[in-house]
Amino acid sequence: MSSYARRTPVRTVLNFCTAIRQIITGEAGSVAADKGNRGQKRAPLLHRHRLHAWLYLGSAITTEVTGTVILDFSEGFQLPAQTTAAMALYAFSFFLLTRALRAVPLSVAYATWSGLGTVAVAFAGAIIHGEAVTLGRITAITAVIGGIVILNLATTRQHSARRKDV
Repeated sequence: MSSYARRTPVRTVLNFCTAIRQIITGEAGSVAADKGNRGQKRAPLLHRHRLHAWLYLGSAITTEVTGTVILDFSEGFQLPAQTTAAMALYAFSFFLLTRALRAVPLSVAYATWSGLGTVAVAFAGAIIHGEAVTLGRITAITAVIGGIVILNLATTRQHSARRKDV
């Protein structure tokens, strides 16, 4: 008889509740469970969740920018293949953004998504269409990136202060 079959329903519920508590508090995943890595520290689960959220956000930015570039080639929604591809990429970008919002604050996620998306589209316009790269555009792009960095730093400090208060 397997160990799973020997568990009582109460024991299974307790194990489930313990696992949920560990996920919420960040205790889960702090020590490797497999024999090859026994005793070696791993990043806490919530830290990995945050990393995944930033990967989702980066992917959301990439798909949004790709959709915007393809939309430019749709000739004002006249070409159905390009229009459909752009809309599908926009929808997928929003899906990825909502996944990122699980661990990244809304203000940071949206500002990063829209700001870096705008910067990337400006670069794409310069590369693909040969749009002029002027001092004014470079200054504006630098200001957008600087604003995103400051917002991220301010939010990180705010979350760190909350954790110390708890």
